[in-house]
Amino acid sequence: MISSKSEYRQALEEASELSNWLDRLESAAVAERKTLTISSVRMMIARVQQEIATYEANNVSSLSGKPRGPSATDADSTGPPEPE
Repeated sequence: MISSKSEYRQALEEASELSNWLDRLESAAVAERKTLTISSVRMMIARVQQEIATYEANNVSSLSGKPRGPSATDADSTGPPEPE
């Protein structure tokens, strides 16, 4: 899980490197291609992209300077109903 801007930048770089690797694998001669390897790289890319998306969704304000999501004042101050 990405928890800082440094890890976020590292994940973006990792996703780019994995995409480049996948491009090289897909352009290789058919005899050299390993379907399992290509599938594994795609899964790694998807995992990193999911982590990036999660970090971006939770940290838009720190990335763009704009607030994201409901503030504490928007929350319902009454809390959950008491059980009977």
